[in-house]
Amino acid sequence: MVWIRGDVKNRAVPWDEELTLSRAIIAAEFTGLWDPHAISIVRSGQSYKVNPRDLLKQRDDPALQPGDVVVIER
Repeated sequence: MVWIRGDVKNRAVPWDEELTLSRAIIAAEFTGLWDPHAISIVRSGQSYKVNPRDLLKQRDDPALQPGDVVVIER
């Protein structure tokens, strides 16, 4: 599983080998009225920031690993 924190309907998304950040956000059903201000991936206690604009422009869409926590901030 991958866990999602923020304005989403589904806080847990099943992991598979093809799961990327954008696919996880879609599967979690993002409910925010505006684009996220910041996105982070927490893996093994380390936090990695992803620029939301780069994600939207498909410049940066990292693969996720089981147990990752995605934090979406307004």
